[in-house]
Amino acid sequence: MLERLRKEKEREKIKEDIIKHRVKEDNGIQEVGLDQIVLSDVSGNPAYEGKSLKDIIIEKGEINRAYDCLMDIILELEGKCTQIKHFASQDDVDTVITHPLSMIMSDSWGTNIFANGTPHPRTFGSFPRFIRQYVKEKKLLTWEEAIRKITSMPATVLRLKERGLIKEGFKADITIFDPDKIIDMATYQNPKQYPKGISNVIVNGILTMEDGELLSQKGGVVLRKK
Repeated sequence: MLERLRKEKEREKIKEDIIKHRVKEDNGIQEVGLDQIVLSDVSGNPAYEGKSLKDIIIEKGEINRAYDCLMDIILELEGKCTQIKHFASQDDVDTVITHPLSMIMSDSWGTNIFANGTPHPRTFGSFPRFIRQYVKEKKLLTWEEAIRKITSMPATVLRLKERGLIKEGFKADITIFDPDKIIDMATYQNPKQYPKGISNVIVNGILTMEDGELLSQKGGVVLRKK
């Protein structure tokens, strides 16, 4: 990819394919726009983190040659960065989330507040946000429906035995929270914030958070389909 981006003829072809919608796969630039694509983890130039491609291009004074500037940025970073694309329709999201067959996931990777980069806020706030929006604010789901979508339903579909329910003989995976206080704190500008309202967490029968403080003991194991 980097070798191609250094060749003028290749660059012109790439630009033309983007502009004329000839890209065979995802054409994110045309679908959402340079202003809706935000760089998140950029070890090659942390100054870019949290900024949209359009903002970076404007800062460089290259808005009149935006696609060339974009390819220059990719070369500068050697293609090593992650992105956040803002493209979903909230009405569509509401329809899918409230469907009886849908389950909830974070679509994120494991990290912590001390790691480099500016990750998507879903890394730290997915499930409290889901509860806040769909149970407490929009009231599109009951507490029972919401909890089932993040516990017993995915455990059943993924064939994880003895998981997902508080039941005798099952593994004790338990999150204790205050329904009135649970809230996500992570934002796009400041994503490395833990949610509030969660007091204790038990993983595999081992207490791993007590009174809001992480403990040293860890109970997590790899779960395999049975």
